[in-house]
Amino acid sequence: MKISIAMATYNGEIFIQEQLDSIQNQTRPPDELIIVDDGSTDSTISILEKFKKKATFYCSIVKSAENRGSAFAFKSAIDLCKNDIIVFSDQDDIWQLNKLEKIERAYIKTPNIDYVISNAKIIDQNSNELGYTLWQQKKFDTYWINRFFSGDEFIVLFSKNITTGMTTSISQRIKKLGDYKPYNVIHDAWYIYAASILDFKGELIDEPLTNYRQHKNQQFGSVKRQTLNNLIHSLKANKEVINLNLKILNPLYDFACQNMEILGSQKYAFLTQKVNHFKTRKIITESNLLIRTFKILREIKLGNYRKYSSIKNIILDYLAF
Repeated sequence: MKISIAMATYNGEIFIQEQLDSIQNQTRPPDELIIVDDGSTDSTISILEKFKKKATFYCSIVKSAENRGSAFAFKSAIDLCKNDIIVFSDQDDIWQLNKLEKIERAYIKTPNIDYVISNAKIIDQNSNELGYTLWQQKKFDTYWINRFFSGDEFIVLFSKNITTGMTTSISQRIKKLGDYKPYNVIHDAWYIYAASILDFKGELIDEPLTNYRQHKNQQFGSVKRQTLNNLIHSLKANKEVINLNLKILNPLYDFACQNMEILGSQKYAFLTQKVNHFKTRKIITESNLLIRTFKILREIKLGNYRKYSSIKNIILDYLAF
């Protein structure tokens, strides 16, 4: 079994050296590291070139002349990976030194799996641990883990957002699903979700294998906030989060409809209702108070907030501005 790492970089000079060092020092080294730089204007390329010279494994750096976005850069890196397993890597995290060893062990232990998802510790910009893991932040507890292993992978993955790119790896079989990925959809919002639609099987590693860095310049994050600050932040971001969910769900829904013979009626119903719930939430946040109240009460009666988003979103939608 051989392992590739797919990494996209863009103006990552502040943190990227720590991540590269954690890859270099793995107890099970990668067989190749494919890096696509998305038009960096800082010293990122220089750091990468210096690393390539001392790397003890094959390292390829592809330089884009222009910034085309992380979705394009990651897809390009993934497409260039040749080996059995492809591990996604962000530029600003730090890997536990046994990460690749643990991932390889999971694939060897369960030969029929096509993806692996692990947990992560949350750290700040100075690499200090913040005292909680990604799964704790996402409320991904024993109930959901047991449900995943009981054969409910599809429902679990579409209910709990744990497929962040820096904690996931895929097989070459899943890599091929990138041919159907819209160019503007990020990799961690496509490959494993599409695989679950096709009933591919995966494995969970209930252990933090990545230190997931939170800082002001990152594209996505997982920061805990105090209750009041969290409410204010959530209110400001609510419409954006709804639109982002629809941006992700709509192409997955279209992909599912093209594979109905595999998907089955139960999964189709769940995905359809989830998409419709977010479409309704979009209407709610853009409506006057009377219509807003009526539609929220209807979604509550149907149990859609509980099934497809969360109870706290009732307040966010009602107070939307």
